[in-house]
Amino acid sequence: MDHHICTVNHPLREVHPVATNFHRVLRGSGTKPDFLGAITLSETEENALRDARNVIRECIRTAFRTVADDSLMAKRLLLNDAPPLYRTDEFLRGFRPTPRFRGQGSYSYRTLNDPVPQHTPPQHVDLDDGTFLPTSFLSQSGRPAIAAKAYFKVIEDALRPLCIQRGWTLCDKGPDCKPSCVRVLLDRKTHIDLPLYAIPDDDFEKLEKALHSQGLTMDAAEFGDQVYRSLPEDRIMLARRDGSWVQSDPRKLHDWFIGAVSKHNPHLRHVCRYLKAWRDQQWVDPEAGISSITLMAMAVTAFEENRRFLDASREDEALIAVADRMPALLKGPIRNPVLPKDPEANLDADWTDAARVGFITAAQKLREALHEAQSATRADVALAQLTKCLGKRVPADESLVDVLASEEETILARPRTYIPATVVGRTNSG
Repeated sequence: MDHHICTVNHPLREVHPVATNFHRVLRGSGTKPDFLGAITLSETEENALRDARNVIRECIRTAFRTVADDSLMAKRLLLNDAPPLYRTDEFLRGFRPTPRFRGQGSYSYRTLNDPVPQHTPPQHVDLDDGTFLPTSFLSQSGRPAIAAKAYFKVIEDALRPLCIQRGWTLCDKGPDCKPSCVRVLLDRKTHIDLPLYAIPDDDFEKLEKALHSQGLTMDAAEFGDQVYRSLPEDRIMLARRDGSWVQSDPRKLHDWFIGAVSKHNPHLRHVCRYLKAWRDQQWVDPEAGISSITLMAMAVTAFEENRRFLDASREDEALIAVADRMPALLKGPIRNPVLPKDPEANLDADWTDAARVGFITAAQKLREALHEAQSATRADVALAQLTKCLGKRVPADESLVDVLASEEETILARPRTYIPATVVGRTNSG
């Protein structure tokens, strides 16, 4: 989960011969299959993913309604880390936590890709659905009154029978058990992650009343933009399975990327998706490759540096512009776009030297393959180079490649023009 990536001085872009335009291979022409379509989740799968998310949301809401109506003893378990003030009968009778939800991650950024079929699993389609619980915060420590471990327990106890009923897997132990979210594995290629947040109930109630005074109502499940945007950034706390709480505002990363897309247009989003598809093709294990946020940060940096040259009608050139910068940027440091002043938050902070060398080498090969595709004088050669770096989902349709005529061919193709000889008058000499 987690605006600047560290840049280095670099020479002017090397000039390469351009013989082909493969924009339509990536983006298509509207009538023929393209690479972007090939890496997009099918409508059926996306609907199934969204339906599963809604079922999970309702299950969690039901669980907390049960907690609200349950015995005072059950409520005390949820508040067992809080001071005695929060475990009195009077307080517990009014304790009726009601969760809200907000999508985040690649699904909300619209950068979600279908993984490489041959690499699934371990590659997965991942939907992140933040669960936000309004609750009291302790004045001295500033942490939520509810116990983080109990928060996980309420969610997982509720989801366990649902998962059995649906044939899903609740990842509450083993290597798939995550320290900062609840994971539900829907099938061999799809899972839903539920980061568990706490937000101050007093702030939430003020926002809710403000909406009511304007004649507006709050959706029972999904956070509306107005309320979500108004939450205090320093009081959104993420629960961890070990019982701790960490300050974590998921809006920052979302706002950074959506702001960049607004500035540079949707082809930035498409280029990020092409890079993620390249990553998934090169590394079978999703934990071994370059992270999505790192790819996004490098793409934004390249767009910032080349914003006058990257045309939405030439996504091939935009992809090459990013690939040209990647080897140098991967040398680091790569700053976290939402925490640019914190070296410990750098996106490459935990890379080993061997991993960094591997990433740089892979990026160099990507750059070379893309330039080979761009300089190819035959469509089949260009497609072969694209397939080498992006995988077999590149469409094998040569008509999508525009082979550009050379300067000599352009001159020879021009119709002949006949110019009458100039009449020269007689002259006398001698």
